[in-house]
Amino acid sequence: MLAQMCGRLTVVMDMAGMTDAELSEHLGYSNATTLSGVRRGTTFPDVERLAMLGEMVFMNCGCPNLHWMLTGAGAPFIPPEPQHASRALDSLNEVARMRLEGGRERAS
Repeated sequence: MLAQMCGRLTVVMDMAGMTDAELSEHLGYSNATTLSGVRRGTTFPDVERLAMLGEMVFMNCGCPNLHWMLTGAGAPFIPPEPQHASRALDSLNEVARMRLEGGRERAS
């Protein structure tokens, strides 16, 4: 179960548009050790860091869905505010799902 959660979190980390060091700093870590552990599938962030990650907006259209990261159920990203999902958010979710499955992004 830890490995699957780490895999889903790694997909989100890859889509953050930041290096692991930058994301670590944003989440309040002193270095990238925890995120390196996530990539290896051996550690997972604490709830405070997950909450911070869940508030980040990716590509100006969606926030990481913490429920998806923990369980695999639902969409990888959700709207930052209660509203209907946009086409950009749908595309962001599709890219995340493809990356998790090991596929490549389709050229638009």
